[in-house]
Amino acid sequence: MNEICLREMCSYISEETENLFLEYTARFIRQTTRRQYAGLLALFCRETKCDFMEITPEKTDRFFRNHTKSSTIKTLQWQIAALRGFARFIDEKQAAAQEEEQDQNQKQDQEKSEAQEEQEVEGAAGADRVSAKAQFQDVPAQEAKDAQGSETTANPEGHFESAFPKMQFEWSLQPIAPIPKLEHVDQVLTYFYERDDLTMFVAISTILRCGLTTRELCGLNVGHIFMDADGKKGMIIPDTHRRERKIKIPDDLFDLIVRLIPAQAEKDFPVFRLRRFEKRLSARMLEHYIKDACEALEIPPFTMTQLRNLAVASMVQGGAPAQAVSDYLGTDILWITRYDVAVPELKDSAVDYHHIYIKKI
Repeated sequence: MNEICLREMCSYISEETENLFLEYTARFIRQTTRRQYAGLLALFCRETKCDFMEITPEKTDRFFRNHTKSSTIKTLQWQIAALRGFARFIDEKQAAAQEEEQDQNQKQDQEKSEAQEEQEVEGAAGADRVSAKAQFQDVPAQEAKDAQGSETTANPEGHFESAFPKMQFEWSLQPIAPIPKLEHVDQVLTYFYERDDLTMFVAISTILRCGLTTRELCGLNVGHIFMDADGKKGMIIPDTHRRERKIKIPDDLFDLIVRLIPAQAEKDFPVFRLRRFEKRLSARMLEHYIKDACEALEIPPFTMTQLRNLAVASMVQGGAPAQAVSDYLGTDILWITRYDVAVPELKDSAVDYHHIYIKKI
């Protein structure tokens, strides 16, 4: 494998950065990928006029603002993801080195303490006093050493990744797959309604109104649905990558969800289940039923992703800010969880801008 010489590509790049980069890109199978990453890093350091180890959020922001007009959103998103990945690698490597150093220091302290204990047992009283004196003299020396180590550490854990904050273009809505016609979606809803398939009717309505992913929809339990102190309804969507988010449930949809759930349902009871088999609705079965309905109606088939795109497009068309859409995508009912405070996420929500509503059935 021909090694890439980053310092020949950009004079700002240090030997330390180059070595870290070679270690980071060794995981890539294709040499082409390594060269793409090298070209990006050289461009980034050249335009920010600093080594990668000296990068700041301000310099990162300036770099991407300069490229916003000349690059596509897709290119910008790849660039920020690539740079952030390298930054995360450096943070993890530094954290591991710091942890190893701490372990070594603890081991040395323990060995020293054991040696002193042996001296105290074997030595005379005078030797004990010398040992004690040496021990107390070592305490400030060790503290000074620790303080010096903390000052000379290049960056605390998480420093480099924090130099690449979330950019505005990462929230931008991208060109999406063909959106199904609303009349076709209405035909499919009617198809399941006439067959008394309330589960599929409400499942499609939920994606259409709330823009959930198939995984989020199928994983929804009774315990995820709640009502706040103002009587607004919402659902908690667990997220494996970030913290869980709370989203608002429109009243027209909530009335339908209520009909799916038994009054005494437990918190882990699935909201969407196949009544025929009494088990949780899966993403595969959901797509299968939609496809069968479209074929029976002789209309172009659509996926749940396309249906979700329709929901997002409706929110945007209704005037919802892009950031609000992004954050959203964060009676006396016995089973519903009740909050004793008002939940901010349920006040002014992207779903309020929706111009699609589900008629009562």
